[in-house]
Amino acid sequence: METKYFKNNEFDYEACKKDARNGVPEAQILFGDYLQYGETNAQSWLEQHQMMLGDYFNMYKHDTEEAKFWYKMAADAGNEYAMIKLARCYRYQENPDIEKAIELYKKSAAHDNFVAMTELISCLNDKAEIEKWIEKAEAIAKENYADRIHEFANVLRQDYFEKAMYWYSVAAQMGYEKSVYQLEIINLVSEYHKTKDESVFFEAIRKIIVMCLEKSDDEVTENSKFNQDLGADDLDMFELAYKIEEELGVSIPDEDLCDDIEEDAEYSFKFQTVKELFDLCKKYKLNN
Repeated sequence: METKYFKNNEFDYEACKKDARNGVPEAQILFGDYLQYGETNAQSWLEQHQMMLGDYFNMYKHDTEEAKFWYKMAADAGNEYAMIKLARCYRYQENPDIEKAIELYKKSAAHDNFVAMTELISCLNDKAEIEKWIEKAEAIAKENYADRIHEFANVLRQDYFEKAMYWYSVAAQMGYEKSVYQLEIINLVSEYHKTKDESVFFEAIRKIIVMCLEKSDDEVTENSKFNQDLGADDLDMFELAYKIEEELGVSIPDEDLCDDIEEDAEYSFKFQTVKELFDLCKKYKLNN
């Protein structure tokens, strides 16, 4: 990309410094950034800054269109992670454009980007195409971080359970605690369905809390208070309820979760302790 201060992939340091000293705002910003980040590869530096601008508008200004503009600038310059971020904008915008998201994921995946492959698989409907990308992702999975392998397993779990279990195991062996707990939860749920043992049901819920709130095993007891002891906020509590439904099939009605679920309201959960949540789950599991 050519700009006043970037020619043939080279940053014109002297021209930018001169204009910065003469009060040109664009030059002052670029020069300040250059001094702060010290990038020597001008193209890479510019792509990253475009992506950072996209993140700024996406996360702090909640301006999807402006975010898309900057992600596209970096994506067009070949930044594979900007392609993923732009794909997510299209995928999760008010009127999703899944085809556009898929197109961008594929462009990023063509660079052997494992994250792009994982998210692409979750968007596709054609089984043959899904399995083609699973094969490609599995070929490079072990070259990636454990948290990314965990997310890959999450995507596979519904339709490719045995593969998911294998990749959870790989991430667990790499020391990723969420995968360790996920495997324990799956095994506990399986045991509960066989035995109907209430203590196993409680332990499955407790492990879900440990995983979702990222606490150690010994921090979560039946008397632990979610807000005071475990530091859970409203978003944590809804994520927890969703995960319990996903793992155990226990759906708790909104009116039994909190007093007020209106938009922008201050949520007030009706249960305070782990034991109280367990009792609520026990009540509604009878309906499943």
